Amino acid sequence: MQKHLEAYLANLSAERGVSENTLTAYRYDLTQFLDFLRRENVTQPRAVTPGHVYGFLASLRRAGLAPASLTRKTISLKLWMQYLCREELIDADPSLAVDPPKTAVRLPNMLSLPEIERLLTMPDPRTPEGIRDRAMLETMYG
Repeated sequence: MQKHLEAYLANLSAERGVSENTLTAYRYDLTQFLDFLRRENVTQPRAVTPGHVYGFLASLRRAGLAPASLTRKTISLKLWMQYLCREELIDADPSLAVDPPKTAVRLPNMLSLPEIERLLTMPDPRTPEGIRDRAMLETMYG
């Protein structure tokens, strides 16, 4: 299975121009999956079942993996399975029914009223640049 992973990563690098950081992350994620499959005595791509995919992701969830990390690992796994299907190394994608977990949308931190007032008074109103800067700040604030 390792040779299929290396071929996939080479494909991502050469044909899709994926960044080095993305390749490193995918390699780490998929190596974890291969380790899981070895413990399950799965040595061929065609032997991977949806149960293996769910079992792997469930083990990560139980280990307390952050939702964002779990989402990345799910996407890494799904993309690799799609590649294996395209290359006809598997007949059907065992990750097809798996959806990445929903991640909470983080709201931006808001400035306090004193911080806003201080920001708006920073430009010098005696210069054209200060007048411009204040107008831009008030526009952005509004």
